Amino acid sequence: MLKAFVPTADPSILVPELPEAARIVANAQTQIESERAAAMVSLRGEVGSLALDLASGVIGESLNDDKKAASIVDRFLADLAAADNNKVKAGK
Repeated sequence: MLKAFVPTADPSILVPELPEAARIVANAQTQIESERAAAMVSLRGEVGSLALDLASGVIGESLNDDKKAASIVDRFLADLAAADNNKVKAGK
């Protein structure tokens, strides 16, 4: 339990002392990073599914082979990441 608070300009807002605040912020950052990683995994799956559906329509054949499909999705996403990294490097 918090025992001391730092006064603020608004007396209705109580801010915990620095060590407790730092712990709270660190925990929040850890949770945010975990949720971000989970969202990226979910998004990767969704993008992969959409890419396979689109690719199947473009090439006119089903990509039912999971290994082949996974390989295509991984290569596609790697190419997107590489293109994005090249844009970032070119912008600096």
